[in-house]
Amino acid sequence: MNTKLTLNIDEKIAERAKIVAEERGESISDMFENFIKNLTSKNTRKKIANKKDEKNPSIVDRMLNRIEKNRKEKDFNNADLKAEKLKRLEEKYW
Repeated sequence: MNTKLTLNIDEKIAERAKIVAEERGESISDMFENFIKNLTSKNTRKKIANKKDEKNPSIVDRMLNRIEKNRKEKDFNNADLKAEKLKRLEEKYW
């Protein structure tokens, strides 16, 4: 039984996913399902469990930490990035 799932992802990532899916001759849904199957396979879960300890966080923990760090940096630097982009555009076109 299939269920509908809505994802919010970056527009550029969605476009790349469409291209890859077309090249593979499968749908984005199929690609995502296969990715999740692989991610949650028994061997993958064992690898994650074996790598997890206090000194060596699991892959999932490292990914979550990186996402949180990037989110904080993005929030902090968003105004700076816009100003830098504007400056570069002005230098290029003025």
